[in-house]
Amino acid sequence: MISGAHAVIYSRDAEADRAFLRDVLRLMGEDIAAFAAEMARARIECSEITEAGWGRLLRITLPGGGKLGVYQPRHRRPAPT
Repeated sequence: MISGAHAVIYSRDAEADRAFLRDVLRLMGEDIAAFAAEMARARIECSEITEAGWGRLLRITLPGGGKLGVYQPRHRRPAPT
């Protein structure tokens, strides 16, 4: 689940991107491979999963043409305050 984000997204269709973020990305799990499969079922264009020291990265293409990186971290998360 997305618990928070700071993003600047450049878009040719901001309303379509807002609807996508609200309606399609509403449920996300901790498993990037499962997320990629969910995006494929929804016919959302996405990159291959790449491995980095800090996590596994996937880039999806938003309706407005922008790319959005989604990752599964390898690092421990801080405890909630």
